[in-house]
Amino acid sequence: MTQPSWSTETTQRIAQAIRTHRGARSAQWLSDMTEKVGYRVARSRISDLETGRRNRIDVTELIVIAAALNVAPVLLIYPDIPAGSVEVLPGLEGTSWGALKWFEGVYASPLHSREDSADFELENNRNQHLADLRTEEDLFGAWSEEVLEFDRTVNEYNRQKEDPSFTSNPVLERLVDQASKALRDTRTQLEDHRKRMLERGHQPLGREGLEDTYGFLDTPEEEEKWR
Repeated sequence: MTQPSWSTETTQRIAQAIRTHRGARSAQWLSDMTEKVGYRVARSRISDLETGRRNRIDVTELIVIAAALNVAPVLLIYPDIPAGSVEVLPGLEGTSWGALKWFEGVYASPLHSREDSADFELENNRNQHLADLRTEEDLFGAWSEEVLEFDRTVNEYNRQKEDPSFTSNPVLERLVDQASKALRDTRTQLEDHRKRMLERGHQPLGREGLEDTYGFLDTPEEEEKWR
């Protein structure tokens, strides 16, 4: 496909995805929603895009329209994720899934397979770093949930202890122990995972982005252990 044709078809694909996600709601509704996001895209520009009178879309428009539709921008660019095929670049056919991975930074380039790439080692290292960050986020999520469960269980136990008639509650005491063990186990997993990341030369999530509940991470004592 020629460059102009590829550009036009890409824009038409995005326009069709916008129409699909907009559904029965009007172009004016979508324009009003983009204003709520903070950057109005005029109704006429949306209509011209959807009817084909416009064959270009600004990146800023794509971002705010996606936000207004409550959909990831990449799903407007590659609406057939995961199985659909797409012309990623002029003359270069690929899968929507592969195009998504390129957008995510998992692949350095869509122009070649990873195995044929001279930068394969670099790409593989980047993939591992991304996987490490996802695992770290999952562990942070698990830790946060377990902190809440531990606090809830302990608070309930303390509330019952305030009752003058309270003697013991073996079931609740066991739940407190279980919640405490879950916290310790997840903390150990999180600390060990971040240590392995540093050993591989992968930077964990920044300390400034961590909540107070993660204050045990990246202390001078911990950093000294990793040096």
